[in-house]
Amino acid sequence: MAGTRGIGTAEAPRESAPWWRRASNTGRRVVPARWRVAARDRRFAAEERPELQAFQRFYERLERKRGAVYLFVTGGLLHRLVSAERLVPRDVNLVLLGSGLAEPEVRWIRTRLDRPFHHIGLPVDANTAWEFLFATNRFDFGYVDADCLVLEPAVFDDLLRFDDDIALNAAWTHPAEPGLALAVPPLVGVHVAAVRELRRGGRYLSPAHHDWDGSVLPGPQPRSYRRVPTARQRRTLLEVLPADERGRPVPPGGAAHFDTLVAFQIGAVTAGYRTRAVRPLAHRPPDAAAASGAWQQDLSDELVHLRELDRHVRLHLAVEHALLSATGAELPGSYRARLREVAGRLAGLGVAPEEAAGLVRAHLNDRGVGERSADRVLGAG
Repeated sequence: MAGTRGIGTAEAPRESAPWWRRASNTGRRVVPARWRVAARDRRFAAEERPELQAFQRFYERLERKRGAVYLFVTGGLLHRLVSAERLVPRDVNLVLLGSGLAEPEVRWIRTRLDRPFHHIGLPVDANTAWEFLFATNRFDFGYVDADCLVLEPAVFDDLLRFDDDIALNAAWTHPAEPGLALAVPPLVGVHVAAVRELRRGGRYLSPAHHDWDGSVLPGPQPRSYRRVPTARQRRTLLEVLPADERGRPVPPGGAAHFDTLVAFQIGAVTAGYRTRAVRPLAHRPPDAAAASGAWQQDLSDELVHLRELDRHVRLHLAVEHALLSATGAELPGSYRARLREVAGRLAGLGVAPEEAAGLVRAHLNDRGVGERSADRVLGAG
């Protein structure tokens, strides 16, 4: 299994009384965090192992393995999947990967979309999906979220072109530390030779989130949790990052934790690899974006990340209405019900449903996205 799933190394707070005495005083069983996290991670790994093996069998059956680009989707996002998939030309080796989809959604994808598709039976988040991909792919591959619209197919070619010292290619990057640019999803290419070298050299860290407590992530998926670096991985991270007061590496950029792909990239840096920006699109941490008055991610005529628009309630609802209007008639009935719900919520905010597409278009134009690209985002082109 890819990643560091089984052992947690977060240090428990020092207490003057033994744990059993504290437990008797409080009436609650006290379990050190590192034990609790290790037990949970072992259980999750055991539950996920059959799903990983099923995905690996699917991978072996793929007619085209080289240059695969995985589009990951979870339940309730079929309208975004369709909006993203329709923009990808047939010569791009697009592979659909889903988790937590309802049976009507799975059936719809299998019968209506002529792309290879695998559904992970357990409801897992993108962290586990990333680990499955790193554990399985034998050739360089790409990853795209269902809410990332690639309007220029040449981006895929650049995403999967690697020099020997490149670990990841990405469209959106941010300068986490001076001289250290890091990739962020939603559009990333992975150099498998670099992943193999990191494993051989003992410098591999999972592409998933990391922190020191193995904390649970908020969201709809019940299995969303952060991994905890091992002692050896902690030493690897400290080759690049400063230590906190407890001797633990501080996440770059002032973050409270290691976000998706961050710990992996730090490990890659210690082995002489780097991340390359295939497009000059900036990602700004939330605090930096707020301080500068800028949006968190750049948009362009080539790439639009819909999640960037979701940060504003009215824009989020307008995007949902526009995409559901363009695709909902062909999707399962729950999506038509959602369109009616979204229309009602827009009306409650003083936006007539027929104005939703124009609201999205105006915002895209303000952000530098031209009319033709906006048409394609809205399903009109």
